[in-house]
Amino acid sequence: MTATLRERLADYLALRRALGYRMARPEKLMGQFLDHFERAGEARITVAAALDWARLPTDSGSSWWAYRLSTVRGFATYLHTRDPEHEVPAAELLPQRPHRASPYLYSDTEIAALIAATGSLGSPLRRATFATLIGLLAVTGIRVGEAIALDRGHIDYDAGRLVVRHGKFGKTRELALHPTTVDALRSYQRLRDRTAPQTGTAALLVSTAGTQLLYCSVHHAFHRLVGLAVHFRAVPIADRATDKIWPGSSSKPTVQRTWQPVGRSAVSALAPTLQAFFTNRLIRQRQHHRRLPRPGSSRACPAGRFPAPVSRAAWCQT
Repeated sequence: MTATLRERLADYLALRRALGYRMARPEKLMGQFLDHFERAGEARITVAAALDWARLPTDSGSSWWAYRLSTVRGFATYLHTRDPEHEVPAAELLPQRPHRASPYLYSDTEIAALIAATGSLGSPLRRATFATLIGLLAVTGIRVGEAIALDRGHIDYDAGRLVVRHGKFGKTRELALHPTTVDALRSYQRLRDRTAPQTGTAALLVSTAGTQLLYCSVHHAFHRLVGLAVHFRAVPIADRATDKIWPGSSSKPTVQRTWQPVGRSAVSALAPTLQAFFTNRLIRQRQHHRRLPRPGSSRACPAGRFPAPVSRAAWCQT
């Protein structure tokens, strides 16, 4: 029966991907579910079996349990259409209550402090990788997943352009790069070619093993860098659901610890700041695109400069 379920799982994943879903994480989770299903000796999917597996990580929260159950529910729904003996867990069994973090805009000084904090990482390649990643996120506004998915061929150094081919909803877009950003990426690529193990990967940003970065590894390293910057009073921790940034003060932002999730009032308070920020960015982008060189032109693109890290001595004095 399990072998048949694995075949059905392959059909289910193929169907979902044909509809445009990537299904990377559900594929991994469903493989783990079928392993658990096989060890339990079950013959068909039941609500009890799905619940038991969904709540296996005892150190996780209700949102992760709900996501695990929703993964099984999608597959069980597909199976139920073929064999009514398979039960479909109801969505209300483990309701998902996502906690939204309060948006926070890092200043130039804080971005420079984060880049300087990469000097605490282990190897020259790892330090350069995360300094380049943070700088690239700051000057382009791309998402972390998009930056991780960049290949070497996605950057045209001569034209000063970057192509995001794996964006949200599978969309592709093109971004102009400032000459300082192009120089920083070239410098990183030279270091990467000289020090990274030869694994044959086309990824632009690589780990010390020479492989493409993992999102969880980037998340862990970023929290470490933020924590180090907080230690030197440079950058507040602003991306956790249990932290509140109180805007409206002319002094450096401070962090108030609380165990309550951020409510809509905190997000609403930031709305004018966010609106002004993105309005100014849109105006700058429109002005910039009017000055973009034609293909083949050698004229530099006047986009945002790549941030340079402050010196460690100056950073520690902030």
